[in-house]
Amino acid sequence: MTYKLEKAIWTEADFERMGWHDCYIYKIRVAEDLELDIDYIFQWIKPEVEGLPFTFCVAPCTLVFRQIKHLTFELKTAFDDAVEIEGIERTENEDHILWTILTQQGEIEFISEGFTQYVRQEPFYQLGQTIPYIERYGFNLDRTTTQ
Repeated sequence: MTYKLEKAIWTEADFERMGWHDCYIYKIRVAEDLELDIDYIFQWIKPEVEGLPFTFCVAPCTLVFRQIKHLTFELKTAFDDAVEIEGIERTENEDHILWTILTQQGEIEFISEGFTQYVRQEPFYQLGQTIPYIERYGFNLDRTTTQ
């Protein structure tokens, strides 16, 4: 099974076409930007036989929210396991955009002009929603792509 990657860099202009449900966050860096190392699920593949599990096309990505302000974390985790995203919400006000990353462990909220998501490798066909550590070349926040 192969997945044809449309493009290697995605931005806030693609927000309505994207979804982060069940994507795992492995690494977080906060500076001027908020950087997240995630496994992004490009495709959920429904099984041909009812009752069998879904399979997935997943790629390691770096999701970068640019020039963040007013960052708040409310996460209940020991950080010995990945944080699982339920969804990302965008609320536009007159003078700023508020982003909320909803996770199984809590919320991350901040103001940012937008995001860039860098696809670091071609999507893998996976039986689960994550890529093994060795196949994704560890956890990192590189902003390089395969294309």
